[in-house]
Amino acid sequence: MSGNQSTGRARREPLVKVGDRYERLVVTSVSHMKTSSGWRWFASSICDCGNANTSRDDSLVSGKVRSCGCLQRESAGAINRSHMLSNSPTYSTWANMLTRCTNPKFEDWDRYGGRGIRVCQAWFSFEAFLADMGERPSPSHSLDRYPDQNGNYEPGNCRWATGKEQCRNRRDNNLITFNGETKTAAEWSEITGITPSTLRARTRAGWPADKCLTTPVQSAGSRSSGKGTPLSVSEMISQQHPTQAPATN
Repeated sequence: MSGNQSTGRARREPLVKVGDRYERLVVTSVSHMKTSSGWRWFASSICDCGNANTSRDDSLVSGKVRSCGCLQRESAGAINRSHMLSNSPTYSTWANMLTRCTNPKFEDWDRYGGRGIRVCQAWFSFEAFLADMGERPSPSHSLDRYPDQNGNYEPGNCRWATGKEQCRNRRDNNLITFNGETKTAAEWSEITGITPSTLRARTRAGWPADKCLTTPVQSAGSRSSGKGTPLSVSEMISQQHPTQAPATN
């Protein structure tokens, strides 16, 4: 009579079977083995990282064992990394984001939390924010809500942006639409050579977009063609994005 039957207790069926997945582990075989505390079912598994693992079947089912150990090592590494970054510019940006949206005593509260800007629940964790956004790329970058400047701080609506990029995303930006393209005054200025302040003044005065963008100013003489005729906006755009000339025989 086998040892596991001598006690008079019926052997229970294993709780797992080949092919079952438990977090990162996939069961490859199940064995009944004798231990110091009696007979137990053990499952041999392959982890997603490629390592092998052997654990009791009830440990897999309960969630006590979820990987070969790599998951715990990764979690510990993330915690250590977060701790190392607690004095970093990225951490300061995250903390300031929360303050702007949750503290009514913040000096610019009316521009953020006071007008309904919120931080998504996941980003109340610095680890989650860091996983989604990464570290701040450089001292010239800051956190920008984009593309929806009136939206919340959440994945898909935030980016690390330079001061120039953020200025173009301001709520009070003057947008001008011409030939189906909508750009800020600063962006049109780069194409036409007309200063942003002049473009804004023209739109405030009610000038139509074509007149606003094509009427030359004294300081823009250098933008003229050789015959003294101002270049059209289309010509200016084509100069900035030239197309390859067709091949000739």
